[in-house]
Amino acid sequence: MSGSKRLLEDLEADRQWAESMLLDAGALKECELHGYLVDQMDSSAFEDAVLAGRQESSENEEAIRHKLQNVLNDYGDECPGCEANAAD
Repeated sequence: MSGSKRLLEDLEADRQWAESMLLDAGALKECELHGYLVDQMDSSAFEDAVLAGRQESSENEEAIRHKLQNVLNDYGDECPGCEANAAD
């Protein structure tokens, strides 16, 4: 396997792990109507995700926070599907 492909697979695995941590902690929630992930804007849930991440990972807290925050930054606080329906 090429180094580039391995890197992409590692990045995707990190992203899936971070999404799982954020969902389990309640920092992200899946829209029941459309399935999009939505940022719940809940700092205590984010801290819970960091704590859970520290228990599951051998990485330091700063690296875990960075991974979680990078994933969280990709999501808005409103479902794009619900926003589109509201605009109609």
